[in-house]
Amino acid sequence: MATRSVVLTERESNLVEELVYCRRFKNISEVLREGFGMLEQVLIEEAARLDPAIAAEETWIPLLPPAAPKAAAPPKKKK
Repeated sequence: MATRSVVLTERESNLVEELVYCRRFKNISEVLREGFGMLEQVLIEEAARLDPAIAAEETWIPLLPPAAPKAAAPPKKKK
């Protein structure tokens, strides 16, 4: 797993700490993973409403537009 540094608002920090303190989660990482899982599910459901064909692809997340094709590099000049 990758390690990331995040900045939370005071409200978010308090919520995370409370969820760990009340033993709903073992640590902050579990809280964030659960939140990302919920966000992913919302994005999938939203995309499925917009395009039913997407409903079959559980891992599709509409965050970034498709990458534009890269232009071919100009040919090198001969000496």
